[in-house]
Amino acid sequence: MRPSVARSLSRSSSANGGNSWSSYNSRTNRRSRQRLAAKAAKFAIGVGLLAAAAVGCIGGSNLAPEEFARSAAQGVAYIPSYAAGAVLCSGAVALARHGRAIVAPNAAVLPGVACGAIYGGSVCCTIMAIVTLDYSVASTLAQCSMLVTAFWGIAVYGELGGDARRLAAFGAGAVVIVGGAAVVSYYGTTK
Repeated sequence: MRPSVARSLSRSSSANGGNSWSSYNSRTNRRSRQRLAAKAAKFAIGVGLLAAAAVGCIGGSNLAPEEFARSAAQGVAYIPSYAAGAVLCSGAVALARHGRAIVAPNAAVLPGVACGAIYGGSVCCTIMAIVTLDYSVASTLAQCSMLVTAFWGIAVYGELGGDARRLAAFGAGAVVIVGGAAVVSYYGTTK
């Protein structure tokens, strides 16, 4: 602290019964906490954006290793090994992050198995669509699942807060996504 500020505080604190110094410290600590909270929020947003970018890169490539499997192990026969890889990877991430493979076994097992079953069903449908259609068409249509996810976020969790501009932007984006999927579906088949 600058000496002039300290002198003025000591003079005013002796005149006011000693309260100015503590109020100065209180304001300084509050500002420091607010700055620290703002930095933490920016860091969390950065980590979230990085994780979302990783999802895009990894999720867009999650079925690519199937091409290296023998032809008898491709398609629907690929699903059990895909599921085994998902279990191993998620267990390793939980182990690295929390020190154990299942973090809250009593609370997480049933909802986790239900979520895994839903996701596994979607992967099965995606693989069957790839076998019957073509990779680019099936993957594009499968990525339209983000509209369902966004709908859940808006309707159930109130993520856009009912803001008309944000809802209109979401609606416009949904039209673009569905339109793009329709174009890829129409022109994208190679069979």
